[in-house]
Amino acid sequence: MATASASEEYLNVSSFKVTIDGHQWGSYDTVSGIGIDMEDVAYHEGKNQMLNRPGRFNARDITLSRRFKKDKELYTWMKDIKSGKQVRKSGSIILTDDEGKEVIRFNFFGAWPKTWSGPTFSKDASGNQILSEEVTLSVSDVELS
Repeated sequence: MATASASEEYLNVSSFKVTIDGHQWGSYDTVSGIGIDMEDVAYHEGKNQMLNRPGRFNARDITLSRRFKKDKELYTWMKDIKSGKQVRKSGSIILTDDEGKEVIRFNFFGAWPKTWSGPTFSKDASGNQILSEEVTLSVSDVELS
């Protein structure tokens, strides 16, 4: 029976953590949007043929959401940007296996908070509503390592 090589194994999310500027930023429930878009530039080749080549790239925004906590680290970062400070940070989203060993890492660079959303409040009859917050980071570049 053939076994799959490491490059053919499928990954599942056992656990992940987010680090920004070298320290772990709380426990996030979801991370989405990691990616890069490339421009498609058409150019003329020969008499009647148009070809495409890659142009400029743009890293996609990364959205992080977590349970709302008493700390204000996300809001403070947004407040700094709002006041005109150019506070860009770099970080990583690190996937780990069941034993906590790193499996893969997505590094992002030049990030700043584009949006921050605080919790939504409602009068839940059960009284068990979990508050959450979300931040969307505009990033300059993303790499897989």
